[in-house]
Amino acid sequence: MTLRIMTLGLMLGFAFTAIAQSDADVKQKIEKMNKEMAEAVIAGNHEKNLQYYTDDVVSLPSYEKMMQGKDAIKRAMDEMSKSEWKVKDFNFETVSVETNGNLVTEIGKYRMEMTKEGMEQAMKDEGKYLTIWEKQKDGSLKIKTEIWNTDKNPWEEMRAMSDNDHKKMMGDKHDDKDGDMIDKEKKDADHQHNGTDADKTK
Repeated sequence: MTLRIMTLGLMLGFAFTAIAQSDADVKQKIEKMNKEMAEAVIAGNHEKNLQYYTDDVVSLPSYEKMMQGKDAIKRAMDEMSKSEWKVKDFNFETVSVETNGNLVTEIGKYRMEMTKEGMEQAMKDEGKYLTIWEKQKDGSLKIKTEIWNTDKNPWEEMRAMSDNDHKKMMGDKHDDKDGDMIDKEKKDADHQHNGTDADKTK
């Protein structure tokens, strides 16, 4: 009985080790693909990124409607190409990977910078994502489902912008008030000076 328990323990240990090694290999593979996709986005090569999606992919972007199918992904990429916005920097950080049959769940974080002509500073964003990769018959991985959202609160940013605009307006009014006071003091000084000259003439 003791021998059987020891044997079973060794078998379970080998199984867990194999799973850990498998997930580590898959994670390395995904990180490589994420880097390639980020480079393609920066280069504007959206056709290359389409190769990483299954035909029936479901995408759940932040602040946008759900997209179903590779054609919907392509339309979104085409709209991005036509816009004035350009991705300047893009980085993925894979936090964890879990394999379950022919599906692999990846959880990670992203950072990116976008800019357009006329902007002095790039717009920065960071957030988190969840990607479900599907193993293909040839052993490759493709994105079956993806979802991401920003860590930034747009309502707080809008409030901050509103506060800055308010402060700017108040500052302008304050400046105008100061200017009016300066003009009044100058007129009073001129009046006193003119009065003194008149007295001297008399």
